[in-house]
Amino acid sequence: MRKAEIQVNYPHYYKNFSCIGGACPATCCAGWNISIDDRSLNVYKKAGGAFGSRLRSAVDFQHARFKSESGRCPLLDGQGLCDIYNHLGKAHMCRTCRTYPRHMEDYGNVHEVMLSLSCPQAARLILLDSRPFSLHSGVKVYRLSNRQARQAGPVPGMAHVFWVRSRLFHMLYDEKYLLPVRLKRMLRSFSGEDHWLEEWLSPNAFNKAHMARRLAMLFSLTPVCDGWEEFLEQSVDILNASSNTPEAQSSFLKGCAKQDYLFVNVAAHYLYMYFAGAVYDRDMAGKVRLMVFHVCTLSALSYARWLMGRPLEEALVDSAWIYSRQVDHEDVNLQALEMILKQ
Repeated sequence: MRKAEIQVNYPHYYKNFSCIGGACPATCCAGWNISIDDRSLNVYKKAGGAFGSRLRSAVDFQHARFKSESGRCPLLDGQGLCDIYNHLGKAHMCRTCRTYPRHMEDYGNVHEVMLSLSCPQAARLILLDSRPFSLHSGVKVYRLSNRQARQAGPVPGMAHVFWVRSRLFHMLYDEKYLLPVRLKRMLRSFSGEDHWLEEWLSPNAFNKAHMARRLAMLFSLTPVCDGWEEFLEQSVDILNASSNTPEAQSSFLKGCAKQDYLFVNVAAHYLYMYFAGAVYDRDMAGKVRLMVFHVCTLSALSYARWLMGRPLEEALVDSAWIYSRQVDHEDVNLQALEMILKQ
């Protein structure tokens, strides 16, 4: 075994997260599959007593995940809290449940941790902070085998990817330009050519025909969460309704401009979350396109909530965690979007 020092990067708000448990408007224990790591599976197989029997009956050992009862984890109690936590303690929760909404990306001798937008409380923390995004770093010491230590070395090209990302953050926060122009400049920094996404950043991007085309792409995604298709259909119906007038579009855009940090935060979150992965696939342009796609899509979904009478901040937060559960936690959907954006 060898000691290895790993640099850990994290956003300025990361350590401020605290789960609100049963008060959360959307429990993370319902609506999707919860995978179980091998260590936890072994613990659950051996758990004793009446709760141990109940625990095993709630686990699909063949597929390493919890079973679902009416879309909910069977170990969720009446107050919306986890019975594994109640009976066995946090240490015996599976890795997914113990760490969510925290997430880590491994880049050799650099780890980047973040919060997932799919958690309503994390979404509020990420999106409603008016301060510019900033990255903090620390060092964590691990005891690794020789093989693990070799894998924890510097990843070739990582320094360059981080440098490019820092330049993109500079462009994102360049207040000489309105946000749509900043995003266009970021798109063109790689190809120098028009991409069809630029149409989504135009002043007429909120008219009914444009909105219908924009959200139609989402119907092709594999449903992940209960209620996603109903949410999407409702959004389309609202955007096609008579309330979506040019005057409403203008009012919404003025509100977005006045509180542009909201959608800047969306861009910053996805830029941090995705871009460093280009060190492995070399697709920097694709990472920026995906970020812009998410910003534009969330602006459309938020506009629909806003037309229903929701304040802009709440419209964005609600749209973001629902959308993130559908997109960020399903590789098939991310890959499908990446293919669409290459066209």
